[in-house]
Amino acid sequence: MARVTHRLYNHPVDFELCVRNVDKPPINFHDLSTRKLAMQNAIQGQPWAGNVHLTTAPTFAEKATLFPGVTFLVGFDTFRRIADPKYYGGEEARSIAIKRIRDKGCRFLVFHRICDGKTSTMCDVARLFSDLTNLADVVPATECPPSAISSSEIRKTNDLR
Repeated sequence: MARVTHRLYNHPVDFELCVRNVDKPPINFHDLSTRKLAMQNAIQGQPWAGNVHLTTAPTFAEKATLFPGVTFLVGFDTFRRIADPKYYGGEEARSIAIKRIRDKGCRFLVFHRICDGKTSTMCDVARLFSDLTNLADVVPATECPPSAISSSEIRKTNDLR
């Protein structure tokens, strides 16, 4: 995703390692240090690579406060979770969080993914919460073929290039 974004927009991409995740237990210090070092080693010298940031911001509303004005690169699977009211405690709280992201000047660049055995489409994106989809641009599958690989699987191979 970083390589494609750099090719399309000619801008280096920063990375975030978050200690807390909405779906997973917190990362311990040892694993966080290991992941950060592996990431720094893998991206070192790459023209598309920017900085690596460590945060404790599990939601994109919190990330928007830390990084106002940025475009977050996400797979469709993540984008679908960002639209899901269960992560906010209901639809009203979701609306408030998405408004906060918008007010901080942030956007999303969404990459198609293979989810539940099928490739996401523009229609799948359009069916999500419109306040969120209005903040998104979608990378055509022709620019970056959809993948089913997770970040956990990528870490296992240490192949971030």
